[in-house]
Amino acid sequence: MANRLPSIDGLRSLAVLAVVIFHVNPAWLPGGYLGVDLFFVISGFVVTMSLANRRMSYPEFLARRFYRLAPAAGVTIIATLVAFYITFRGMVDAEHAYSALASIFAVSNIYFMLHAGYFDTALHGNPFLHFWSLSVEEQFYLVWPAVFFVLARRGIPGQIVILLVFMAISALISHYDPQQAFYLTPARAYQFAAGALGYFVVSGRHVSVPASALYALALATIASFLLLDETRGWVIGGLLPTALYTILVSAAAKTPAERLFGSAPVQLIGKASYSIYLVHWPITVYVTIVFGSGPAAYAAMFAFTLMLGIALFYSVEKPLNFYSLRRLTDRMGLRHRLGGPAVSLCAVALAVSAILVSSGSVTNETSAPRRPDMAINQADTVPEIHQLLTDTASHRSVSTAKLWRCNTFEVGRNQGNEEYKLLADLDMQDCLSGKNAIFTDSSGMVAVPIIAMLDKSSDFAILASAGCAFTTGSTQTDCSKINALRMEIVQSGQCSYETVYISMNFSSYTDDSLGRFLDMLEASSCRIRILDQFPDFAAKPSQVMAASGEDNPSLSSALKPAAIARHEQLATLKQPNIEVIHLSTIDGPLPALTPEGKPIYRDQYHYTPEGVNWLLYRVAKMLTAAGRDDRASPR
Repeated sequence: MANRLPSIDGLRSLAVLAVVIFHVNPAWLPGGYLGVDLFFVISGFVVTMSLANRRMSYPEFLARRFYRLAPAAGVTIIATLVAFYITFRGMVDAEHAYSALASIFAVSNIYFMLHAGYFDTALHGNPFLHFWSLSVEEQFYLVWPAVFFVLARRGIPGQIVILLVFMAISALISHYDPQQAFYLTPARAYQFAAGALGYFVVSGRHVSVPASALYALALATIASFLLLDETRGWVIGGLLPTALYTILVSAAAKTPAERLFGSAPVQLIGKASYSIYLVHWPITVYVTIVFGSGPAAYAAMFAFTLMLGIALFYSVEKPLNFYSLRRLTDRMGLRHRLGGPAVSLCAVALAVSAILVSSGSVTNETSAPRRPDMAINQADTVPEIHQLLTDTASHRSVSTAKLWRCNTFEVGRNQGNEEYKLLADLDMQDCLSGKNAIFTDSSGMVAVPIIAMLDKSSDFAILASAGCAFTTGSTQTDCSKINALRMEIVQSGQCSYETVYISMNFSSYTDDSLGRFLDMLEASSCRIRILDQFPDFAAKPSQVMAASGEDNPSLSSALKPAAIARHEQLATLKQPNIEVIHLSTIDGPLPALTPEGKPIYRDQYHYTPEGVNWLLYRVAKMLTAAGRDDRASPR
């Protein structure tokens, strides 16, 4: 069997394109993340083939793998940090440095498993998140040669038994801890073993696979990317796709299928798939931060991923691989001394890592002491809070995506910015459909996950408009249309929703306007729930972001008197159809930082992603405590 199989490169192309499309826009390819699973099966097949076809020592095997992966990965990590530091200085902190360090030393899967908070929105903005799968592969390479020699001495029945053992281990981890099953190498071992088993089955045998059968398997694989998603269980979402991919890879190894996989573009993407995978996630994160979402941003993500990935392949990955370096050392009379460059690269990695950690710590030098009753990571020791946060996972992303679709900024649009949507631009059938409704302003990015937690649902109608508080007789002409629609809904004779949630910046209300607003809500046939959770500081955004200390009296003293008056007015509300959910702390010091030392507030009106998670944990604690009180009270 040839050492380099064009048909396998064709499958690599299919796998990397699936992952890239999924990360550009998951709605286009809900199961595109399974491209990583296909990569694992391919690795099991190809590495086993390499071990079988070449007699090499363990150090030589590791050297080959090192020079195959390390140079391109190192360049990607350094280039990413430099680009992010130059463009977003305030966003490059110790977390980025430590995750880069974990990526360099192939332990990022363990790092992210240990440090990923529950629904940590900041994690999805980490440009090194995708290194978890590369770390899994590199850990696999450390142990696979020994496993290979055990497998090679056994026939197909023995190899199947070993594969079943790996599957059983993965199933147990998946059952007891799905997060570990996603990240850890033992939980993924069955996918590499499945690829290896495929090699042992077809190697040295005349296996004739019609091209039409291979095309059918490729179509089935594409169907898995389209039809499966992360809500599937381990059997349907993991085991069955792995079985399909194993058959596909084994068949492709015996069938050239030039029409499907032999074209120049497919072969180019396949050969450069590793470099494309390296750059795709940093580019996706970068473009999302700078340009947001939308067709232009998606096109930029895809185009830059392919261009920079192929450029990285030709400039770094290909010229610095094991074979190229061996030819170079041979010409220099240094044959069999490839260990020297490896040691040098490791020394450079250590030096760079030390610089990264120290420079990252500078931007996060203010560190708040931990307090047990506030520490977010205490959630994993409180089963009820853990479960409540876990139950919110499947609802949060769906409802947040709808918030973006149903959000307007009429003020900005009328000031000439064509990127912002008007109310007329929204798909009202989509935005007004749902069991419950949310009326919010720009604070909705916090309101939506909290409401998803309260109702354990993502079935919301959403009317969001930045800068448009829901008031009666608003003087903001740009907000009149959306407020008229909101009032039409709450003043209708029969409410269309089980609950209408209202989440606004209430500091903009006067005493009279808030009174009229509450009178209007009292007369509504709707059940109203008001979220009273957003701080309003007199301080400038830079002052809020620079605030330090876990309990910061200066932030509490900066609360505007008008905001305090609104909070107090809401606190005394006793209307039967209106419930106020109190989440603010206006009667004591407010924390400026999370227990990990991350800023909670982006400015005087909005939370940071870390602040959102901090607030979610507070809500989970509040709901859990309320649940305990309900169970303890007599019925």
